[in-house]
Amino acid sequence: MEKKVMVRLCAKIVADTDLYEMDKEVQNLIDWVCLSEQIKENNNTIRNLTGNIRR
Repeated sequence: MEKKVMVRLCAKIVADTDLYEMDKEVQNLIDWVCLSEQIKENNNTIRNLTGNIRR
């Protein structure tokens, strides 16, 4: 749940401000949050696919 809130906040920062373009620390934080969320989703997809293969 907390992760989804962080992703939404990052999306709002990118959409409503210039901070992503102007501040390298903000850019790095947003990139990290979004990348870690994507990795989590990819891992879940891989688990689901491999779980279906084993059955």
